[in-house]
Amino acid sequence: MFLSEYPKILTELRDAVSRGDAKAVERTAHGLKGSVSTFGASPAAEAALKLETMGRARDLSEVRATLEVLEAALGALRPELKNL
Repeated sequence: MFLSEYPKILTELRDAVSRGDAKAVERTAHGLKGSVSTFGASPAAEAALKLETMGRARDLSEVRATLEVLEAALGALRPELKNL
């Protein structure tokens, strides 16, 4: 289920970043963090937590770089989940 849903969540997150919507970044990253945490995906969970924290602080100065880290971590996680 996660494999089919996370691309939609990433799109929501990218859109929030593009709009500069800190509250939406916080909310979306929080939900994604919870999902990836269930898989023990530390790099993805850490990046999502950082995005969530940035959104909460309303400081999006490093959000694009952190989003790239999250996308890379999710890309690495995808093949592992497919093999389950």
